[in-house]
Amino acid sequence: MPIDEPSLVRESQRLARRHARFGYRRFHAMLVRKEWSTNLKRVHRLWGKLSLKRPIRLRKTRKTGPKPGVGANTCKAKPAQFKNDAWAYDFIHDRTV
Repeated sequence: MPIDEPSLVRESQRLARRHARFGYRRFHAMLVRKEWSTNLKRVHRLWGKLSLKRPIRLRKTRKTGPKPGVGANTCKAKPAQFKNDAWAYDFIHDRTV
């Protein structure tokens, strides 16, 4: 263990408290900016040893309502009642041909 290891540990813990959302790569960049001569593998090893993990980002749950197009107004549930009541993309085919 090198001589500057305890001070590096203190600096890493201080940065982790201050920036909880940062990962070890960003901490390495911050340490380099603060003129620490350390390498990324060493920061990663300390990160795991000190268990300075990022909080897990929870994803938002999707609504479990009816899907679009599966309601009372679909073509299957409500067929066309008069001329030009229901349109399709057929007219595009006629224009392009």
